[in-house]
Amino acid sequence: SLHDALPILAETVRLAVLRPEETAQAEQELTIKGLSGTPYAFLSWRQEGAAPESEAGQALLNLLREKLERRRCPYAVFPHEDAILAVTFSPEEPFLRELLETAAGPGRRQGRTACGLSRFHCHAKEMHRAWGEACTAGAMAALQGRPYMGFREMGIYRLLFEVADREVLQGMLDERLSVLREHDAARGGQLQTTLRAYILSGGSLQGTADALFTHRNTVSYRLAKIRELLPCDLSSAEERFALLLAFYIEDYLSACAMREQRHVRGAQ
Repeated sequence: SLHDALPILAETVRLAVLRPEETAQAEQELTIKGLSGTPYAFLSWRQEGAAPESEAGQALLNLLREKLERRRCPYAVFPHEDAILAVTFSPEEPFLRELLETAAGPGRRQGRTACGLSRFHCHAKEMHRAWGEACTAGAMAALQGRPYMGFREMGIYRLLFEVADREVLQGMLDERLSVLREHDAARGGQLQTTLRAYILSGGSLQGTADALFTHRNTVSYRLAKIRELLPCDLSSAEERFALLLAFYIEDYLSACAMREQRHVRGAQ
């Protein structure tokens, strides 16, 4: 029966996530269960100060199992490090959104819960990637103060996810913003914040001032200092794009660092 097969399915998924180099066995198990090639999606849940074995974590495990059981579709729900992972082989958009809303749950109003959802995948060899998508989307949600985020909603951050060598990203970030970062750190300045707001406002002094709740003369002074420190032309669309990309890289690397810190805490 479906219910009897669920513990085995959970172990199959866990194997594919933890040992991606040995997915042939997991794929064989999915084939035996008639699930090879069936679309699935991963959901990742983390709540600040609430480990999976906590009362809140156990309550969510039971609630997700209950919802998935009523759906009568193959699924797996299990704790992994400091997160709870859920995999459903019935990835219909409204149902997945319902699961995200459920997982966001009680901690949502306090901004303490972050959930991520992967794209749809079909084979065991893609499960490690799907897990990474869900966890990264959850980390981006936490960084942006959102209760949940789907990988498909990550926009340009999806491209950064494809860059395996993070040193390349760090190098691009440092080339563009390290001077401002060091200046702000040494003087308690806000040049980076001002530059980002300026770019996002389309180069509007007043728009930047409004976004930062400061006077436009202050913005003008900061921009003059930025032009002095950076060897670039802020009137150039290409230069502004490169700088904005650097800010997106900074966001993405911060989300990755957040995810890895939780990974270490969960493994302890």
